[in-house]
Amino acid sequence: MKSPSPYLPSLVLCGLLALIMAPPGHSIDSVIKLYICQTEHELEKITLWEKTKPARYREAVKNGDRTPVDAARDTAGFLIATDRIRCDDNGSIVIEKYRSEGDTSSAYMDALKDAELERHCPRTLQQYGHPCR
Repeated sequence: MKSPSPYLPSLVLCGLLALIMAPPGHSIDSVIKLYICQTEHELEKITLWEKTKPARYREAVKNGDRTPVDAARDTAGFLIATDRIRCDDNGSIVIEKYRSEGDTSSAYMDALKDAELERHCPRTLQQYGHPCR
């Protein structure tokens, strides 16, 4: 059995720090559901890379040192801890995206709407409901 990711304690600490700094109204329940949702999304991406982008897949799983689930959990924890995906004040999930303009790219926060949210984490929505509500 493989040992847990060496980054897990750091990610948990970052997640707890994000919870402490989170605005009121963002409950632990919504953060956990958001983490489950993002883990589902990351796992889908990583398993797709196994067939379509083998080099990227090997990089994500550290050449087999980590399972795809561990890689997905670590990435989801990082994205939530750094506020690249979060619940906004309107109860929507917002995610950091990038837009290219010539030679530069800029980050912006985009709300995941109905169909896009359904594609982002369908099993989480079905089992737990909307992460931000």
